[in-house]
Amino acid sequence: MDIALTQAPQGATLANRLEQAPLPVGQALRHALQLAGALRSVHEKGEVCGVLDTRNIFFSGDSASVQPAAGDFSPYAAPELSDGAQPDARSDVYAFGGVLYHLLTGRPPYPGNSPAEIAAARQGPLAPLGVLNDGQGMVPADRFPGLERVVLQCLEKNPEQRWPRMQSVYMELRLLNIAARRSDPDLAARRNRVEIALREEVARIERTLTARVAACDQSVAELQHAATEIRDQLRAAVSSQESVRVELKAVEESVASLRDSAARLEAGLAESSRTTACVEEALSTQLTALEEQFGKQAHTLEALHTSMAQTDDLLERVVESFDSLQSFVLEHIDGRQA
Repeated sequence: MDIALTQAPQGATLANRLEQAPLPVGQALRHALQLAGALRSVHEKGEVCGVLDTRNIFFSGDSASVQPAAGDFSPYAAPELSDGAQPDARSDVYAFGGVLYHLLTGRPPYPGNSPAEIAAARQGPLAPLGVLNDGQGMVPADRFPGLERVVLQCLEKNPEQRWPRMQSVYMELRLLNIAARRSDPDLAARRNRVEIALREEVARIERTLTARVAACDQSVAELQHAATEIRDQLRAAVSSQESVRVELKAVEESVASLRDSAARLEAGLAESSRTTACVEEALSTQLTALEEQFGKQAHTLEALHTSMAQTDDLLERVVESFDSLQSFVLEHIDGRQA
């Protein structure tokens, strides 16, 4: 609920509404609560309204606003203001009580068109609230317990006997609004209509839920039947797959055996590779030794060839020498014989 004091008028004035027709108690209390909230906000800021009149109170929707009055006179002004006292929170409470009295009864608390007339009327007792409009007809004010006490305490002539601040009045009005709403015939009729509509809606929902439950039960039965068929098929499949599992187990065992054989073969190949490497290394060493021996023998053969060539030359020279010697001998023998 947006309640504020503003200098900009909004909506219709309270005076206009009071001229149209008397307000039912429930509506009057709602307006009073809005106005009390506006004044409470003003007092919480350390300010006062000063002059409060139905002509400068505006209502728009759920909000109330107050425009400063053009003059100083108001039929709802607190009596101490006529004696020159300064406006304060208690004088605002008095003015609010006068407006609330007018809202409930359709008349100001003290009649008069001037300060003097109102002051004269204030010398007499304040008329009780009497009968009030509850929206269906006129009922005694005591039909709403506590309402008259709140109004009369606001309109106490002695400021010390009034409500000390608008916060207290605001809380009392909230409680009165709750009580008025509970006793409002229109509200009871609306509540009955709502209850009837709710019952019809609940019955419709129950019918819908019943139909849905029946459909769900049918679906569950179909699903259970389908689940039974699937379970039987699975059992048959499991039974038929038993032999396949046995064969798979045999295959797995064969694969494991092959893996073991492959592992042993790999180990043998690794050992053969190491042996081959050793043999290759030994053969390489032997070949190197043989090559060295062949080299030495070739050198020896070459030396032998050289020696044989020298021997042949020597033999040839020996033969030549022997032949020369034989010729010399023969010649010498022939010479002696001659």
